[in-house]
Amino acid sequence: METDDNNVRIGAKLEKSVLQTLRGFCDARGENISTVIRRSIRRELASHSYLSDSEKKALGVETDDGQ
Repeated sequence: METDDNNVRIGAKLEKSVLQTLRGFCDARGENISTVIRRSIRRELASHSYLSDSEKKALGVETDDGQ
């Protein structure tokens, strides 16, 4: 794994069709793949209550108090 101050580079395997869909999604939104993947991982963690309520709220995930 390659690191800098706060970031660590990791690798992952995706099916070719998923990568093509992801590229199209990113192009349509004007975002890069890394940004979309980071946000997706954070949303998944938030949905399983691994992040704080304020982080959940910022990601648009329902908080423990129903907001």
